[in-house]
Amino acid sequence: MPKCSLSFRQVPSDKVAAMKNLASWSAARLARLGIIAATFGVALTFSQATASADSTRYAAIALSASTGETGAAWNYPSAVEAVDAAVGACNSRVPVVHHPPTGSSGPYTTGGDCAWQIWTPSGYCVALVQSTNYDAKTESWGSVEYTTGSGRTREEATYNAIQIGTGYRTQILESVCQD
Repeated sequence: MPKCSLSFRQVPSDKVAAMKNLASWSAARLARLGIIAATFGVALTFSQATASADSTRYAAIALSASTGETGAAWNYPSAVEAVDAAVGACNSRVPVVHHPPTGSSGPYTTGGDCAWQIWTPSGYCVALVQSTNYDAKTESWGSVEYTTGSGRTREEATYNAIQIGTGYRTQILESVCQD
């Protein structure tokens, strides 16, 4: 029969004292320590999340459906501000024109019809593309379609916008990245 031997190491007395001290702690004391540690961890996480949120910047693209003009804005502290700036930039390219009454129609206004199409936070890019649909029955080019896409790079955002579209004669109207 083979011999089996066990050997025991002597634990240094300072470690034995530390283990006895830890064993003497009550469950309530350990629970309080855990709550304090958890609270500190949550506070630390919250402060890091707040710092990250404060450093997030936004970009946006706007489009005038009547003229196809675009506007872009980036590096804004909120999505709302980026959208407002993009719409403002677009509307500055599309003058508001007041038309007098003609025949049976009353006066009307054109221009100033820009609306936001897409916005993005830091770390992403967005693109707006235009394509034209082809009507095979009439052998003519028909309606214009606008699509948007997003991605980690300008190329990926543009590719995604083109993939969503269903038309031909695709043209990249605007793309922007927010670092």
